[in-house]
Amino acid sequence: MVEATIPLTNLQTVSHSALTLDSEQQAAVQSPIDVPVLVLAGAGAGKTLVLVHRLAHLIIDRHMLPQKIIATTFTRSAAQEIKDRLAKLVGPVAMGVRASTIHSLCLGILRAYLRDVQVIEQYPQRKILRQTLEEAYCRAGVPEGSRERIGWKYWVQWLEWARMEEVSTPDAFLAQMQLSRPHYPANALYADIAADLLGGYMQIKKPLYDFTDILVATRRLLRADVAVREAVTASISYVVVDEWQDTDHVQSEILGVLAGQKNLFVVGDPDQSLYTWRSADPERNVYGWTDTYPGGILYKLNTNYRSTQRIVGAAKALIHHSYLNEGRALYEKNLRVNDRAEQGVGIVASYHWSAGDEAKWMLEQIGGLLQNGCRPEDIYVLHRTNAGLALPEELLSNTGIPNVSTSGSYWQNGSVQEVLGIVKLAYDSDNDEAFQLVYDIPSPQWELSTRRLGRVFLKEVEEQGQGTSLWAKMLSILPMARPFRRKGIVDFMNYIDRIKFALAHQALTDVVAEVAADYSEYLKKREGPDAVEELEILEPLPFMVARYPDWPSFIAMTKQLSEAASLRKMETSVVLSTIHRVKGLERKVVFGVGMSEGILPHWMATGESIATAKRSSFSRDGMPPSSYNGRIEDERCAAYVLLTRAKEQLYLSGVRVSGAKVKLPPSRFIWEMELDKEATAGVREALAAFQKEERGEHEDI
Repeated sequence: MVEATIPLTNLQTVSHSALTLDSEQQAAVQSPIDVPVLVLAGAGAGKTLVLVHRLAHLIIDRHMLPQKIIATTFTRSAAQEIKDRLAKLVGPVAMGVRASTIHSLCLGILRAYLRDVQVIEQYPQRKILRQTLEEAYCRAGVPEGSRERIGWKYWVQWLEWARMEEVSTPDAFLAQMQLSRPHYPANALYADIAADLLGGYMQIKKPLYDFTDILVATRRLLRADVAVREAVTASISYVVVDEWQDTDHVQSEILGVLAGQKNLFVVGDPDQSLYTWRSADPERNVYGWTDTYPGGILYKLNTNYRSTQRIVGAAKALIHHSYLNEGRALYEKNLRVNDRAEQGVGIVASYHWSAGDEAKWMLEQIGGLLQNGCRPEDIYVLHRTNAGLALPEELLSNTGIPNVSTSGSYWQNGSVQEVLGIVKLAYDSDNDEAFQLVYDIPSPQWELSTRRLGRVFLKEVEEQGQGTSLWAKMLSILPMARPFRRKGIVDFMNYIDRIKFALAHQALTDVVAEVAADYSEYLKKREGPDAVEELEILEPLPFMVARYPDWPSFIAMTKQLSEAASLRKMETSVVLSTIHRVKGLERKVVFGVGMSEGILPHWMATGESIATAKRSSFSRDGMPPSSYNGRIEDERCAAYVLLTRAKEQLYLSGVRVSGAKVKLPPSRFIWEMELDKEATAGVREALAAFQKEERGEHEDI
């Protein structure tokens, strides 16, 4: 493969794009149509612009029928956006282009050549998987108390991998387990369970197709049936793919076959790869491009049209560390700004003792920006986790600044609502809303297999019980309940009574922390180690409660924020979001909060618990030892996405003490950005203080 240096004079002029594309973009748009083309587009470099103009070039200048052009992307809304933008260039014929998600494309192929292809809904799919896993555990003789050692999500991931690779033997499962999660107790027993789980799941859901089935069945059909493959490819002249770095190896194989291994144009940015946990395979699809498509052409879009020079410089310095791994240098982009880009104001990096201090600082900065003409809709507040957005949401709302979260209000989260529901019912047993929310949640001492009172119980209470509240009605039917049901009721009552007693004798924050800890044990039993995200969601709760003088005022706040969330509009609000939800989007000002080791990069990526993240061996300038780590690469990509959402101003901040009262050093990514000393003065002071404590009080921190 050679990097494209084709003179523009040798290419057909594209009249419709000549005035809107720079030389790099134009070269990619006008590239040959009979060889595979990979376009590496830096952040803000016009990836979608190039993709849409390529489609226009195929239709107008290459005279391809729109109906024979495939364009795939990851969401239906993105597919529609491609059609809408294409229509502005070529008119109504754009609607003929087959723009869709890869799953929709494959489902259409299956339904054209196979009979009765029905898709299973997500809820029954999960129910079947959980039931089958429990049965596999039982057949293997694994005690219930040991079943959480491997988390639910990892079972699902191993299952998906096995089907993509079309393997089913215990030995194959064992090899994958040891490779993907070496710190988990993978052994022959768990490999046998995985193989049993796969066989049971496939048998029960048969003949329905889930998302993995759709891809695997399409690949199998195209591989095995020459007549089908020829018929399908005969209807396709060209394939254009967006977000190529986020495709898995099955998707890329299918798309390669549909394109005849040559009529293929893919656009992506491995520096924005955030979904390797979802089987995305940039190592193969991007960095292995030369192996998959010998003779393919590589184009790079290096010019950022979004951000100032300072922001682009920081992003470039940061992501350079991802290319220190051998074999990647060919794919590194030389990110630069366009000629008209301003240098921009300096990037502000700060460090604070706690999340409360950080949020107050952020609020002050936002207030100053708004006073100087900035609008709420110009601002992003980004964090690595949803939990980190709870306090910013509350503070912004209390000041009257319009704000909205991309994942809904923190107080709408199911786990948060259930923990608070337990305390609400203990505070007021006549609270029917709380009763309905939590009656079926087990206390820590309950076994998962016998915990549920169930909807039948709730119906009996509503219809047969005597009293004004559901709690009173439950008490009235207790003497008549069957023994197994009576035990469940008594366990439920005893747990709520325990929390009632705690409310009378302990600080409210301690009670909420206790209930959150109880609920966390339930999550661990239910989800295993994969409950990390939900556990982190609960972490801010005691701190948030402590901010209010009493329980009623706290609950009033949560209700107000929860109800207001559905009424707010992103178009007129400060947007609070996790980094993963804003890829492809931009705003004038970005606040990147939570820039601490253990948060970004997340402690799961560093291979350390958040309690030991502080023990990373930092050098004097704050940089950790250089070593390649695939998970750290994902976290660095997340930091890169955070930086490159900002057009004009960027504020970065971290916290020295986490919600779990663990002291954390500044994120390594702060130093990798190579910011000037003035911008990082406060962070350097915090790091020096941290290292001093680390040397003198190592065991106590």
